[in-house]
Formats: sequence, C-alpha cells, structure tokens
Amino acid sequence: PYFLPCFISSIFTCFSITTAYFFLEETLPSKVLEKKLKAAAKTELLRSPSASSYGTLTPCITPTRPRDLSVDTPPTCVETPATKAVETSTLSLLLDQRVRNVLIAGFLLSFVCVGWETVFILWAYTPLSLGGLARKPAEIGYALSSTAFLGIFISLFTFPALHSRFGTKRIYVASMSIWPVVIVLIPLVGWLANTLRNRQVFAAVHSSALAKFYAHSPNEMLAIIWTGLVGISAISRFAGMAFSANIIMVRSAAPNQESLGSTFGLAQSVACIARATGPAVASSVFAISVDKNILGGNFVWVVLILVALYGVEATRRVEEEHDQ
Repeated sequence: PYFLPCFISSIFTCFSITTAYFFLEETLPSKVLEKKLKAAAKTELLRSPSASSYGTLTPCITPTRPRDLSVDTPPTCVETPATKAVETSTLSLLLDQRVRNVLIAGFLLSFVCVGWETVFILWAYTPLSLGGLARKPAEIGYALSSTAFLGIFISLFTFPALHSRFGTKRIYVASMSIWPVVIVLIPLVGWLANTLRNRQVFAAVHSSALAKFYAHSPNEMLAIIWTGLVGISAISRFAGMAFSANIIMVRSAAPNQESLGSTFGLAQSVACIARATGPAVASSVFAISVDKNILGGNFVWVVLILVALYGVEATRRVEEEHDQ
C-alpha cells in the first residue's frame, strides 16, 4: 500500500534533481572563475589556431612585443590574478554568534513543526474520550491536503507581499509566534469535542427537557469537529512562512560570499537533526501523556508550547543583516 505514494514522491525528487542539474547556474566563486578561464582559453584558441602547440593550453596568451618599442601592441588577453576564496571551517561558523543564533532558531522551528505534524495526526485519530477527534486516516488526509493549497498560495503571494512591507525579521518572529497559538488550539478543540460528546450521552440517558436543550445534534457536532480540524491545519500554513524567512536569515548570516555553501549546508544539517528527533520525541511524549494521563493527557501540548515559545525568543535574537 505504500508503493504508490513513495513512487510519486520519488518522481518529484528526480524531477527536482534533473531541473537543478540542467537549468541552474553554478554560483560558487571558485567554480565560476574556473569556468570563465576555460571559456577564455577556448576563445583564444579559436582566434589564433596557429599559436596553439602540443602541450598544455594556457588561458591567456600575450604575443611578443616587436623590436620597435615605440609601437605599443596590446596583449590579446589580460590575465587577472584570481582572488583566493576565504575558506570558512565548520568550527569558525559555529563560533560566529550570528550564525549560531540562526542555527538555534532553525533547529527549534523544524523541531516544533515536525513534532506538531506528528502529534496532530495522532490527536485527530485518538478517540474523543481521550481528547482526540476520532477521525479516520482518510479524513485526516483530506483535511491536510485541502489546506496544502492554502500553503502554496501563502508562499507564492502572501509571503512576498508581507516581506516587502515588513521585512524578514518581523515576518520571522510573527510567523514563529503563530506556532504556540496553533498548539494551544489543539487541546481546546479536543475539550470542546469531548464536551459535546458527553452532552449527547447525557441527553441519551436522561429524557429531561434540560438535557435535550444542552445536547447538540450529530451533524452540529461533526461540523464543529471538522471546523476545528481544518481550521488548525489552515492556521499552521501561515506559521509555515517562518521557513521562508529562515532561508533568508541563513543567507544574511553567512560571514562572506565564499561561505554561503558551508552556512547553508550547516543549517540544513541542523534542520535534519531536528526533523529526525522531533517525531520520535513528540510521539513518545504524546503516548506517555495519554497513557499516564499526565495533566489530563495534555502534557505533550505543554512541552510543545514551551519549545515553541523558546523558538520565538530565539528568532528575536537573529540579526537580519550581516556585513558582507
């Protein structure tokens, strides 16, 4: 049953790799310089085929001056000494306060996001009596996929408009601040759904007019559950703008142009650690919370809220600009 979704995902991955290989240009300064030197050597060879000889081709050939020194013959190509790229080690990047702040904020953002995604699915599948929504896997998938289109719209239109008006830092802090709100809404919706369920049970057992007055019809209860499920997922798409802002922050935190690749690679490594540990930690805490009934099964939300609040504080420490 897992072959089709994995196959479709691999197709997108192969398409991305192919597109990047054939259509994206190299930006590493040393590779760009090497490409220019090879192009100059090839151009010089085509201009002066008689000057070529057996052996190594030089990228720049300067003809011998004539005996009459009063005649100034310009060289065919002026050799420009290549500026040696400043190599930045991983340790030096970690010692940079600006880079370290961005890495900490990115780690917390990825940890909260993947942790929320994991427990959100578990919570939606959990029975109403345990604080969940008792939804089927297909229904949870429909809710997530429907809000995915909202996420695409936000990335293409909403984020660029807000970024041009408010800047990267304010968008980063504001979008990260949405995560605690999203997490708080989960137990509230679960409490509301469980309350409505208890009222229905109470109305079924007691035939008094007061019990029937407080009870809700199954359709009304289902509408409230779906509103909460889709609404929380939709709000999380706005919180996802923090990832776009984080990429810009990583670019600004790079000490120089030559260390961009190292900085982005380090940021991706830190994010991958968070994505690897986040689901395991979040699902384990969720299971312990429900099984041991810690804080009424809400201990997992307290942990995620605290991590999200620390992430908000970490984003405030990130500096938007870096002297290049």
